[in-house]
Amino acid sequence: MLLHDSFKQTDYHHVHPDLFAVIKELTLLDFSRRRDGAYQIFSFSFLYKQKEYRMDHHFLYGGNGVRHWFRFSPFTRLFPWISKNPLGLSHKELVTLSGELMKAVNAWTQHQTEGSSI
Repeated sequence: MLLHDSFKQTDYHHVHPDLFAVIKELTLLDFSRRRDGAYQIFSFSFLYKQKEYRMDHHFLYGGNGVRHWFRFSPFTRLFPWISKNPLGLSHKELVTLSGELMKAVNAWTQHQTEGSSI
């Protein structure tokens, strides 16, 4: 199973209608994760309105909870400049979106793990 298949099979109907409208226009292409102690980055590559983007979700665990920030860039290795948020979502909605995309990533990872043990 490919990641975009797992993404399409995940149920997102429970999210707010504005967020659901964005998710319907997304195709999740790739995911990577980096960790350095309490600091992590989830990088999601996706298609949105016929263009490829990468969303880097940075978060830092601390005594006052989790601090989140986001960086978007067109998905190109030649010109990886930072772009504005193409999704038009609020910060809170981006945190929710990241969590929803992780559901597909986790299902995909589980499927890959099960497939490798056969």
